[in-house]
Amino acid sequence: MDVYLLYGDKRAESVDLLSNRVYTGLQINADHTTQLADESENLMLKLKFLPYKIRTFLIRNGLSILYRSGFQAYRKYYLRQLENWNTSSHKQQQLDQLLTEWAKFVTTKYKGKGINSNAYLSEAEPFLAQFAKRSFQNRRLVGYTGSNPEEELLNNDSKDEDTHVQQYLASEQEDNDLNGKGMVIFFPGIPGSGKSALCAKLVADPGELGAARSIHFLMGDLVKGKYWPMLAKERQRRPVSTITVADKNAPNLEVWETIEDICERTSAIGVPVVPDSPGTEDNPFSLDILALFMFRVIQRVNHPGNLDKDSPNAGYILLMFYKLYSGKDRKEFEQTLRQRFGYLVKLSTLKSNRPSLPSVIEHVLSEGLELFDLHSMKHKSSKRTSAKWSAWEKHLREVLNENASYFNDIQTPLEETFQSLRQQLVAIAKGAIPMVKSTREERSFKSIAYAFIALPVEDIINIIQQLAETSPEIQMYFLDKNFTMSSAHITLAHKRSHGVAAVAAYGEICGVEVPVRLTSFLFSDKTCALEAQIIENQQGIVSRNQWPHVTIWTAEGTKPKESNSLPEVVRSGHASRVDFMPIELSGVVELS
Repeated sequence: MDVYLLYGDKRAESVDLLSNRVYTGLQINADHTTQLADESENLMLKLKFLPYKIRTFLIRNGLSILYRSGFQAYRKYYLRQLENWNTSSHKQQQLDQLLTEWAKFVTTKYKGKGINSNAYLSEAEPFLAQFAKRSFQNRRLVGYTGSNPEEELLNNDSKDEDTHVQQYLASEQEDNDLNGKGMVIFFPGIPGSGKSALCAKLVADPGELGAARSIHFLMGDLVKGKYWPMLAKERQRRPVSTITVADKNAPNLEVWETIEDICERTSAIGVPVVPDSPGTEDNPFSLDILALFMFRVIQRVNHPGNLDKDSPNAGYILLMFYKLYSGKDRKEFEQTLRQRFGYLVKLSTLKSNRPSLPSVIEHVLSEGLELFDLHSMKHKSSKRTSAKWSAWEKHLREVLNENASYFNDIQTPLEETFQSLRQQLVAIAKGAIPMVKSTREERSFKSIAYAFIALPVEDIINIIQQLAETSPEIQMYFLDKNFTMSSAHITLAHKRSHGVAAVAAYGEICGVEVPVRLTSFLFSDKTCALEAQIIENQQGIVSRNQWPHVTIWTAEGTKPKESNSLPEVVRSGHASRVDFMPIELSGVVELS
């Protein structure tokens, strides 16, 4: 049985027979799994069954999805399978690369006509064999375990097939080869992450990273003027293969797009480096990592950017950076960076066995976040709020300094973090870590800004008129407003907020009719909107927005996206909400 699992019998009937045997065996032994001697036996079972799973569940069973619904649906299918199997993130990345190449290979060869699932091994085995030849890591992944890296893994009767696959994979390998390209290392993070210290160590001791490339270091705190345009000019003046270390926080999509543009114009790959963190429901960084970074900042002395213990608003600045990442959980944050740049380096920052965040620290952070929300509502000019900020900054320092031993205990030593950073960067430079490339379908969606449910404008206008007739509050609101509507929609995903891939995912369901429910009318002096719910539907269509809504009106100079904050403005008492009996109507999924 191990021979089939590791080398792949090309006979479909053998695989089907094996599938039945495995299933039966698993059923018989289901009640005895807890009796395995130790974890190593579990690991061996996983290693033996993975090649079988690749061929049967991920390749054979996915063929119909690939040809019927396209690559995005196929990718969604196999990633869900990997999640269900509790596959490690590293292994998921390897398999994603393998299956992306397989999908391109088989759809290119058969030009969309499909392949009989009973004959899939005649195509899959030559493909997997050639994939395995590219590295020892690949051989382990697909189950070819020959000790000689150069040995032929196919029989002579498949030489023609071998040539076809080899030519295809050779072109793919060229795409992964980083020789001759430069690198821009940048940091989507928060002040206090240790970025500058790590950059300095990397430049002083690049190891293999600097073996055949020059390294250029540009510190943001010492740059006068705009940082990223200067970095672009510096890269253009230097050899293409230069590794540029961008010592500046890169906190938002606008900066990431700038870096993408710099990389494209200077023939470089972008490598985002982020502090590892579990994050929260709506932020990729957890409160304990925010607290640690705040603690580090208030220990600084003579910081070139003046963000140190003598800065009177250091806490506020850290909160400002933290809030720049709001709206994405950790998974979405990492996916966005990987999809944009193809790579992601994680910095080990907090020890895994650390104690939980003390309640006194959590409380002072919560106070600061509440103050920040008030500040964002443009009440910072009042003396009362300014006094509160000063009191909070003082209290923050007291609490953090009183817990210095806690922070010293929970953080990963700098040297350990540096060694991990350098090791990952060297692996990327050597091509040992494959680039997670956007598919052609995703690239074609880069010109599309967002996906949405288009609603009948006349219906929305009628609903507003009916609400105004039944609610004096709404009627008064519209008395002095020039209310006109040319379109109405509920945003499902936006490129700037959710990434190209998120928008592209809705491409498969364009034109699908979706039922929605309108439940409330929220309004301020700048904008108003109808709160919306997407009714459960067969396609499982949901909005990626935290607050699905239909923007009705905005004041002159107000961007429509500001309606996203209406629920927060209502909670602060500076906007109103009128609930009404739910109204149901239908819209159609579209892209723009």
